[in-house]
Amino acid sequence: MEAGAGKATVEYEVNLRVKKQVEGPFLEWLRAHMRDMVETTRCFVSARLYSQEALEGDCEATSDEARYVAVYGCADRAALQHYFDHHAPAMRADGLQRFPNQFSATRRILHLQQ
Repeated sequence: MEAGAGKATVEYEVNLRVKKQVEGPFLEWLRAHMRDMVETTRCFVSARLYSQEALEGDCEATSDEARYVAVYGCADRAALQHYFDHHAPAMRADGLQRFPNQFSATRRILHLQQ
């Protein structure tokens, strides 16, 4: 999923572990959520969704979880901070209310080095 137009210098990465029994409905919600992140908040210039493949010997891989990575591109760190300050609590709460105890998320910020 690529959405928006513009150059990202900062990426906001969300690593997700989803229980397989809710994977289908979760992905349906996540795709709409990602569109909202770009179109509604206007803090991001792009959004991409990746499935994550575990490598042999990955001690964290489990058979009852699927892994995904959502990557949101920001024009700059200030745009991302605006998201954190004004949109993040509500956007995060939506997923937690719909899928309580069915997924986990870790986040990190990546800065483009040229």
